[in-house]
Amino acid sequence: MPLAIDSSSPAIATSAGITATTSSFTPPANSKLLIGWSGNSDTGNPPGNPTITDNLGTHLTYVLGDFASHSDSPAASGMA
Repeated sequence: MPLAIDSSSPAIATSAGITATTSSFTPPANSKLLIGWSGNSDTGNPPGNPTITDNLGTHLTYVLGDFASHSDSPAASGMA
């Protein structure tokens, strides 16, 4: 099945801080959500793995598909 962007998808969430929040949305039944993340650090320590939460009564299960980081002193970056 090809990937498709559903009209219920929220706008891209960006944040210069620790937390980024999207607007509320309801994906179609049996959807898979793909969440892309990238982060930078102004220290030599790579950012940690991202965590995803939701506000549902029965929470969704989130599985980290891949994560990579590299140290480029004096900064570091990571993406999942």
